Amino acid sequence: ASGHCCVGRCYAFAVGVERDYAKAMTHYREGAELGDAESYELGSFYEKDNDGHQSQRLSFKWYCKAARQGH
Repeated sequence: ASGHCCVGRCYAFAVGVERDYAKAMTHYREGAELGDAESYELGSFYEKDNDGHQSQRLSFKWYCKAARQGH
């Protein structure tokens, strides 16, 4: 996993920092745009109701991108 993924997980799961879903999503999105596994993380993030960010449409979009990237 890239640095963006690791930092995103820290914010999403409050590891060493306060939980901040907005910052987690920012790092996941930046990594996903680089073609890393964060596309899958974003799909999972939107699939679950994380602080009101649930969206089946966005979840599907990011899961599809992850699949196209081979993740």
